[in-house]
Amino acid sequence: SSGINAEYGGEIDDMTEKEKKKLESKKKRAAKKKQQQKNEANVNSNAANKDKKQPPDGEVAPPPIVGNELVKTEAPLDDAMKFLDPLRALSPQCPNTHKLAFQVFHRQGKLLLMIQSVKRALKTNARTPEIALHMTQLAQYVKTKGTSSGIIAEIVKTEMGELLPQNDIREWLNVRESLTGTNLKNFFMLRCAHAHLTPESTAQQLQSVLDFPLKGSTLESCEYVLDHLNSEMLNPTPEDIATFSSSCHALFPLATAFRPSKPEEESVQR
Repeated sequence: SSGINAEYGGEIDDMTEKEKKKLESKKKRAAKKKQQQKNEANVNSNAANKDKKQPPDGEVAPPPIVGNELVKTEAPLDDAMKFLDPLRALSPQCPNTHKLAFQVFHRQGKLLLMIQSVKRALKTNARTPEIALHMTQLAQYVKTKGTSSGIIAEIVKTEMGELLPQNDIREWLNVRESLTGTNLKNFFMLRCAHAHLTPESTAQQLQSVLDFPLKGSTLESCEYVLDHLNSEMLNPTPEDIATFSSSCHALFPLATAFRPSKPEEESVQR
């Protein structure tokens, strides 16, 4: 009681015994609550610092993880090979495997592997749309860059003789179109192949795609062509893409991929 009396400057002298006990009990509860809050604060602080382990003396702490650094690559083709090699080993019957392989080897300028990819693609699924473009790119590569004399040149000559017996890529494309040209995806890639052969005909090839009768085409085929147009194959304008998308929307009115964008004023108003 004397401690409480001193704390309150002698005012406690005027209190009854019951009031004194009540005040002392209140002070104990306040002190207990304060200690609990302090203990909780220490627990939270320890938990927060638990993951912040200090490196041992002499060691440098690892740098912070930055998202952009994780996706950045200094050698994209080399990094692509890290994924391509196991893909070719584990999924040799998948058409996409040889499609991706050709794209990588074409960028690397590895002619024999380009030939190998085309041959495997033809064996896996001869109607794969990209084969038309890849065969054209391969023929053009051999024609413009070729190979030096020697064993590699002999191998290339033999392999290309099997792929193109007439040594005429245009004739090969015409035959392929007669076999697969009624399919939208194949028709589109055939147009891309012709545009690759004759760049000045690109606008004409694009118009052929826009004029293609879509009746009977699948949703997947329409989305396939739209995706490639959006990636600027055949150099379409935004109006060209809108025209194709509108035609697809008429055929598949519920497909979100072809749904026309709402006018800006209408969007703001809503």
